[in-house]
Amino acid sequence: PITDSLHRDPFRFKVVPAGRRSGKTERAKRHVVTEAIKPDNAGSRFFCAAPTSLQAKKIYWNDLKLLIPPMFIEKVMVSEQYIKLTTGTEIHVVGLDKPARIEGQPWNGGIVDEIADIKATAWQENIRPLFDTIGMEDSWCWLIGVPDGLNHYYDLAEYARTSGDPEWGFYTWKSSEILSEKAIASAKRQLDPRAFRQEYEASFEIASGRVYADYCNDNHTDREFD
Repeated sequence: PITDSLHRDPFRFKVVPAGRRSGKTERAKRHVVTEAIKPDNAGSRFFCAAPTSLQAKKIYWNDLKLLIPPMFIEKVMVSEQYIKLTTGTEIHVVGLDKPARIEGQPWNGGIVDEIADIKATAWQENIRPLFDTIGMEDSWCWLIGVPDGLNHYYDLAEYARTSGDPEWGFYTWKSSEILSEKAIASAKRQLDPRAFRQEYEASFEIASGRVYADYCNDNHTDREFD
């Protein structure tokens, strides 16, 4: 039900922290292609972005070429990493190692993958303003990835979850809803509890790197030990 509403709900901006290997990127790819081939979206521009150009290419490029029905493909621009459809619609694969490269032209929709790993200022300064073009008030963006501490992705997720902003939606699910019990059990055996919650349960956890991962205000004590 959560993933069905992800496609159906009319929110412009959807924040999607979900567990590893739980299908969030696959759904994003299919959503972009579905929107791109709609007759009503002829001449539109969509992007699929990741923290670096190489990462974006590995995640999206080949799969997009396979997902788009051949009858819709007019040309594939390998060096520029975009596909032009017979309707004039374009799907671009973009790296955000230099966030300014996404600026310059308006977008009808897009995906920002592994958003926890992009520059903290990229959404506010480089990406969000692209969706304010006059006449494109229905443009949209999915912000997807696995949490990585209480960083900018946590701030966006909390805004989507608690602000009541009618343009923002929040969606999350665990890897256990998709992966086998065997795969989840294996991950639990190998990872410490904090890492497992973050990677497989999409939980925003405190920063890692502590000698004792669960040290926090809840277990402070003034008791003296001999």
